[in-house]
Amino acid sequence: MPPRCYGHENEEAMLEARKYVDNRKKKIKYWKEKYGLIIELEQYDLFSKHSTNIKKVIDILPFLRELKTISN
Repeated sequence: MPPRCYGHENEEAMLEARKYVDNRKKKIKYWKEKYGLIIELEQYDLFSKHSTNIKKVIDILPFLRELKTISN
């Protein structure tokens, strides 16, 4: 009986896809537990691109939320 690959070409492709998603889910869980940030799986790539800058401003985030913006 062939292995069940759930729409993937072979078992290796299925494992790579699972590894890809699991890696992102672990990082999302880390950011939620460590910094209290809730990130959706769809937002992960953009968040990951800017994560170094986000880490720098995370300490002043409450202050930034309190700032008022100037509107014309």
